[in-house]
Amino acid sequence: MYSLVAGLCLAACSETFPGVEGEVPEEKDFNSSEVTNDRIPILLSYNDPNYLILTRGSGPFEDFASDREHWLGAEFSVFAYKLPNSVDGSCDFSNSTDYQKNDSEEKCLLFDKKVKLKTASESALSGDDYLSLEWTDKGQYFFNGNRQDYKYGFFLSYCDDAIGGNNWKTSPECVYADVTIDGTQDIITAVAKPSESKMEELKGEKYKDLLANWDDLVFSTFAAHRGLQPQFKVKHETVRLAFSIKAGDERANRVTLKDVRLIRPVKTARLVAAAADENRVGVDLSNLTQGDYDEMWHLHDREDIGTEPPFLKPIVMEYDEKLGKNQVETPVGTSFLAFPANSYEIELECENRLEGDNGEDIIKVTHPKYIISLKSGEEFVAGSKYSICITVYGVQRIEMSMGTSGWVEAATGPIEIDPDASGDEGEYDIVDNTGK
Repeated sequence: MYSLVAGLCLAACSETFPGVEGEVPEEKDFNSSEVTNDRIPILLSYNDPNYLILTRGSGPFEDFASDREHWLGAEFSVFAYKLPNSVDGSCDFSNSTDYQKNDSEEKCLLFDKKVKLKTASESALSGDDYLSLEWTDKGQYFFNGNRQDYKYGFFLSYCDDAIGGNNWKTSPECVYADVTIDGTQDIITAVAKPSESKMEELKGEKYKDLLANWDDLVFSTFAAHRGLQPQFKVKHETVRLAFSIKAGDERANRVTLKDVRLIRPVKTARLVAAAADENRVGVDLSNLTQGDYDEMWHLHDREDIGTEPPFLKPIVMEYDEKLGKNQVETPVGTSFLAFPANSYEIELECENRLEGDNGEDIIKVTHPKYIISLKSGEEFVAGSKYSICITVYGVQRIEMSMGTSGWVEAATGPIEIDPDASGDEGEYDIVDNTGK
C-alpha cells in the first residue's frame, strides 16, 4: 500500500518525455504505468494488400477468407531504426545488432525479425481493419526502455525466395538487398503509419502531448504508452500481368495454346527495406545493366509452378458461332509478376492443326509476338493488376491471284519510232547496235 502511494506521487511529479511540457489531469494519472512498467512490448499489425500475391510454388493468394493457409504461411521481415527528431538528430542504419540483444545499441531497435499473420476471423480484413502480426520465434520485443523520447521508424518486407539466405546489407543511409525474381515472386514493402481509424481514437487530454509533438513521437515508447503501435499498410513493388485468351474465328478451333512467355524482363534489382527517407523504400531500378535482364520467363499453372516444361496445361481453343465477337475468355495460368516498365514483350507458342492435301493432319507451330504498352505512354504501375486478353485466330491459308496484264499506260502516250529521224527529236534516242 505504501509502495502504491509512493508510486502515484512519483508518477505525478515525473517528466516522462523530457523536453515536452504537459499537464497531468487530476482525475486520472495516466503516467503511472510509464514509471512502474517501462518495458512496453512491440505489437505490429498488417492490412490486406491491394492486389493478390503470387509466390513460388503456391500460386496467387486469393482473398483471405478463401485462402487463409497461404496468408498465414507467409513470413515477413521487420526492421526498426532510430529516426532523427528535435530531441536527438542522429540516425544511422549501418548497425545490424539490435537493441533487443544489446541495451547500449539504441539506433537499431529490430533487425530482420520474422513475423507472420495471426489466425484471425474471416472478417478481419474488411474496411480499415488490420491483422495482428506475431513473432515467429514466439518471443517478445520491446520499445526502448531507456529513452521514451527516441523516435523509431518501423519497416516491413516480403521477398519470398528472391534473396537467398540472410543477405540484408546495411549502410549509414539504409538497409538493402539485391533481389532476383523469375516472374513468380512478389516483393512487398511497408512503412508503419497509424491507420485512419486509429487516428480517430486519439482524442482527449491523454493524447494532448502526443498530438502536439506528433512528428517527434511517432513511433516511440511515449506513444506506445498511449496505445499507438506500428501498423503496416503494405504495397506491392511488382506489376501483375494476368492473361486470358479467346477464339477470334472458327479457324481457332484447330489451335492449341502451349506457352506464354515474357521476353527480356528485368530479373535483378536493389530493394531498399529501411531508410530515413521513406520515399527510398522499395525497388530501385535506376542502375540497370545488361546482366539485370533475363532471356525469358514462362507463365505457370497454379497447380505446378516448376522450372521445367510443360509450364502450362495446353488450352484448346473453342469458337462459339452463336456468340460471335462475344466469345468467352479463358484464364491462362497464374500471372507474371514483373518490375515496372514502359512496355512488355509477350510471345505465345501455338500449335496449329492443319488439313493436308490428302486429309491428313499437319501440325504447324507458330510463335506470335506482341508488345504491350499503355496508350497513355506511361509506365506500368507497381501494385496494379493489368488484365490482358489475347484473341487467337486460326492459320489463314495463303490464296493468290494474278492479273493477266498489270501494265499501266504511260502518260506520254504511244511513242512513234522513225529510223530516219535525228536523235534530238522526240523523247527517246534511237541507239543502233554499236552502242553509240
